[in-house]
Formats: sequence, C-alpha cells, structure tokens
Amino acid sequence: MLAMKNLLEFYEDERMKIAVKVGSKIRNVVGNFLRSKGFIEIPPVIISPFTDPLAHEITEAKIKYYDNEFYLTKSMIFHKQIALLTFDKIFSFLQISGWKQKIKRILEDI
Repeated sequence: MLAMKNLLEFYEDERMKIAVKVGSKIRNVVGNFLRSKGFIEIPPVIISPFTDPLAHEITEAKIKYYDNEFYLTKSMIFHKQIALLTFDKIFSFLQISGWKQKIKRILEDI
C-alpha cells in the first residue's frame, strides 16, 4: 500500500502534473509529425515470448501463462527489426527505465 500512496503523491505533485502534460503534448506533436512523414507507430512491447538478451547483466523476469513462458521485455530491438520487415518507417514511444527518479531530478532543478 505504501507504493500506491507514493505513486499517488507523485502524480498529485503540481510540478509532476505539468511535466505529464508537457510530455503528452510533446508525444502528440512528434507523433503527428512522424505520421505525416509516413512513419507507423508501433506500440511498446511489455511482455513477449522472446526478448533481447542485452549486453549487460539484468534480472530476467518470466511469466508463465497457459503453459507458455513470456518475458518482461528488456529491449524492443528484435520487435523493431521484425516490424521493419513489414513497414518501411516505424517509431515507438518507449518507457524509459527509471523515469520517475529522472523526472524528479529534472523537476528539482526547475
């Protein structure tokens, strides 16, 4: 419950509200620009039957679902390469690891 309370406080912070609105506007404007240039947006992949192993050590998160194993994706490199077999130009707004701490640091400097 503590994590939920912290998350609620995080989003109730006035600076965070502004940052979320600015980020939303930036994604909207950049997304529209890229679409106007013929790019196709692919959604972020969160779980998948495969993921990029990456070149550095990272905890592997596996989920078993109906006798199949899925992984929490570490990278979308494979997914983007596969999408490029079908589409000429793609983009995706990905979740940035550690975003909460990074945004807090940025807001503290404002």
